[in-house]
Amino acid sequence: HAVLERTAPELVGDIATNGILMTGGGSLIYGFDKLIESKTGISTRVADDAISCVAYGTGKTLENIANDPSSGGQNKVLIFRISGDGVEAGSNLTLSIGQRSANYDCLVPNSAVRSDTNGSFVLVVTAKNTPLGNRYTATRVDVNVLASDDTTSAVSGLANGDFVITTSSRPLEAGDQVRLAENG
Repeated sequence: HAVLERTAPELVGDIATNGILMTGGGSLIYGFDKLIESKTGISTRVADDAISCVAYGTGKTLENIANDPSSGGQNKVLIFRISGDGVEAGSNLTLSIGQRSANYDCLVPNSAVRSDTNGSFVLVVTAKNTPLGNRYTATRVDVNVLASDDTTSAVSGLANGDFVITTSSRPLEAGDQVRLAENG
C-alpha cells in the first residue's frame, strides 16, 4: 500500500484498471503474485517470460549506443526511443541500470555493518572459557564492503566461522559482554 500511496494518481488509475504485472525472477517465487494481490486488493499476474521481458523491452526501445565524447570515450551514451502520455522531448527520465550479479564469499545484513572514522566494521562474538563458564564478547572486525543493496552487503575481512552480530536489544560497542539469543 505504501508504494501505491506515493504513486502518481493517473498511474494508480491505470494500475487499478489493468492490474499489476510482475516481472523479473522474484515474480516467479511460488505464490508471490497471490500475496501481492491479497495485500493490495488489485488483480496481479506474472508476465509470460518474466525473467527476460524487461531485457526485451529495453532492447526494443534502445536505438543507439555511442562513446561519450565528454568522457574521452570511457563512458557510453545510450539513446532510447520512448513514447507515451506525458513523455516529451527534453523530459528527464530516471533510468536505473543494475550491476551484473557476482558471487561473493561473505554476505551480511546491512544492519551488521557499522562505520566510524577508521572505516567499515562488524561486531562478531568472541567466546572466552572461564571458570564460571563461557563469556561472550563483542569484538570489532574491520571489513571492506565490496557491494551492497537494500538489505545485504558483500564484505571481505571475516574469517570462516565468525558469528556476526546482526541485531541487539541495546546499543553495542566492541568489548561489551553479550548474551546469545536462545533459538527455539
